[in-house]
Amino acid sequence: MADRPGATARLVTDRSDATVLALDGVLDIAGVDAVRPDVASALDRDSGRLTLDLAGVSFMDSSGLALLIEIANRAEDLQLTGLPAHLRRLLEITGLLGHFQVDGVTSRRRFDDSLVAIGEARAWTATFVEDQADRVRDVVALVVSELCTNALLHSPSGFELRVERSGDSLLVEVGDDGAALPVLRDAAPEDPHGRGLRIVDELATDWGVVPADGSGKAVWARIALEGAHSTSS
Repeated sequence: MADRPGATARLVTDRSDATVLALDGVLDIAGVDAVRPDVASALDRDSGRLTLDLAGVSFMDSSGLALLIEIANRAEDLQLTGLPAHLRRLLEITGLLGHFQVDGVTSRRRFDDSLVAIGEARAWTATFVEDQADRVRDVVALVVSELCTNALLHSPSGFELRVERSGDSLLVEVGDDGAALPVLRDAAPEDPHGRGLRIVDELATDWGVVPADGSGKAVWARIALEGAHSTSS
């Protein structure tokens, strides 16, 4: 990935209810210093929401992350948009992805055919909802656990987990190579199994199954989020 020299901040939208500031270039220690005056000017505007468009950022290190956190601490309502894949990965590995409101965050991860994969899937998905209340995080963990367990039981080649956070909901989709489609059951009290999808049906706002071309399928569930927020002073 080639760095573009320098960094700039452009005021894209300046309304009474919203401000959009686009950051471009290299956000290392020098780039951060270069954009500070324009960032400070945007923060001084009395707008309802500050949106940072990061689509033009070619590189960011910990200095850039520090700037984002400083902005989040000052902004009443901050949203990140246009997040390139390399920035999304940086937020993931630093545990900050769930710390910000991120418009349309989508990530995929492949998990092996292993019992420990279920816990790994729960932990990975938890990074998307770190800003949510315990109740929501518990719902997400339980839905992910049930969908991934079903995939693991019915596919010999592991599963792929896709998570998309957008607006007020989190979409969880689990794909596997198994041919059998899941069926919602009413398990009797003496039945040891058959309750996984019933749990998903009760907790998710909606769910469904999408058969894949050839073989396999993807089972998805949408979970309602509470008012997302960035940290603020």
